[in-house]
Amino acid sequence: MFMKKILYKLVTFLSSMSNGKYAGKMISMFDFCRDVICKNKKVFAGQIHERMDINNIIPMKKENISHRVIEPTDNIKVRIVYPSGCSWNNIHTLYEEFKKDDRFQTIVLVQNEPRFVDIMKKVGCNFAFLDKYDVKTDLPDILVATDYSNSNSKISFSDCRKYIKKVYSAFPNAVMNEETVEIHWKYVHNAYKYLKPDYYLLDPLPYEGLKGFIDASRLVCMGNPQFDEIFNEVGKRHSSPESWKKLTGKKVFLWATDHGINESYPKNGFTIDLYLRPLIDYFINHPQEGLIFRPHPQFVREMLKAGHFWSCSDLENLKRYFSDSTNMVWDDTFDYCCAYDSCDALIVDANCSITCTFLTTGKPICRLLRDDIDEWLISPSISDCYYYAKGMKELESFMDMIVRGEDEKKPLREQARQKVILNFDGKNGKRMKEFIVNDFFKGK
Repeated sequence: MFMKKILYKLVTFLSSMSNGKYAGKMISMFDFCRDVICKNKKVFAGQIHERMDINNIIPMKKENISHRVIEPTDNIKVRIVYPSGCSWNNIHTLYEEFKKDDRFQTIVLVQNEPRFVDIMKKVGCNFAFLDKYDVKTDLPDILVATDYSNSNSKISFSDCRKYIKKVYSAFPNAVMNEETVEIHWKYVHNAYKYLKPDYYLLDPLPYEGLKGFIDASRLVCMGNPQFDEIFNEVGKRHSSPESWKKLTGKKVFLWATDHGINESYPKNGFTIDLYLRPLIDYFINHPQEGLIFRPHPQFVREMLKAGHFWSCSDLENLKRYFSDSTNMVWDDTFDYCCAYDSCDALIVDANCSITCTFLTTGKPICRLLRDDIDEWLISPSISDCYYYAKGMKELESFMDMIVRGEDEKKPLREQARQKVILNFDGKNGKRMKEFIVNDFFKGK
């Protein structure tokens, strides 16, 4: 009891740096780390004597940028801003379409951090670092901006359009993550007030949301490149990790988390603290069923660094626990493809964008809700196609239904898929590139 009081005070103190927003939510997670993972040893999350920064354990070494200087060229300069270290699929096929066209010199602009650089090297991408990039010197012909939650000061400043011929906003998300379209517009406006895109290339939901806020002539409803990867890869039954063989023959549930702790736009509805321990208990007691747990990579970074809710040892203990389990796996593979293929249904935080992308599989989706706050839900126009759980009892009912082979909402999901996913044929990157090229050469 004494240790729990100390823990509570410590969590509250750490959380006070974000106005106490997450203190209550994290208590049960710390209990889990102490009681289940750490066997009551004094190694649980939060029991540290000073603030932990993951960089002190795994240094974020700067890349040697000498070989990242952009070479002079007579080709048309295309620069694509890479939004985050875990969303390469949002621009992958667009980049590939430009790369194979000899008229263009195509370079992706990324942050100088290992998580970005590793992916760039993995996919063989031409890239340069944002912190060294000078738009005034480079004078790009085409800039494709791919984020709206923040803007990069190296590119977006008061007279930046003097140095860029054409700007296109290719929204990376198929849904709007904000509570209202007014909030959505506020962040879009702040991000693009200087870049002033010539066109906004949007999926149906953001397209409808921005009507009335942006000149209709600059809004283009266009499929998202992130669906190309799903079309090209999911369902191909690629080899899953060897450790996943223990899931063979079981009804398998994919559990995914949202991210966004301390991001610049409002988020709510994180549920891992409510469901982590109960879900593990459930799968311990249901060995005939399997769990793939895929916490969003950005969420893990936030837990380690921004909120300091986990220590590195906590994370390793969690992963080890899943590895030692007979029917649970921790999924940190490069993308969702193996998980999408292997699972029978999805369990996910209610406002995660995967609630949209997973519609492509046709499989059931259960959105997790909290019972201690009133939540707003993204994509209200398709809310009826999902199952919902507000507590473990309702979640167990969903899983029992899947085990029985029942799924009454399948027709509604198909209707929703047709409504929010414009094109699902692997050619969205090609369409986007063709639109940008045709517009760029128009009148020349």
